[in-house]
Amino acid sequence: MKEIKAYIRRENADSITWNNEIICNDQDMDKSVEIIAKYDYTGNSDDGIIFISPIEESIKINTKETGAV
Repeated sequence: MKEIKAYIRRENADSITWNNEIICNDQDMDKSVEIIAKYDYTGNSDDGIIFISPIEESIKINTKETGAV
């Protein structure tokens, strides 16, 4: 699993104005990044940045189930 974080700076903004966090299966990562980049692209040099990190484990709080929950 991967965690994708997108920090987006809107036009004429001095700071980051929007962020998005997505957890997805490895096979869905490229498509998820493509969608974020497509819809948040403004053409400005400071559109934002996308970070991708591996998820080592997930745990469901109420059942303690682990893995891809």
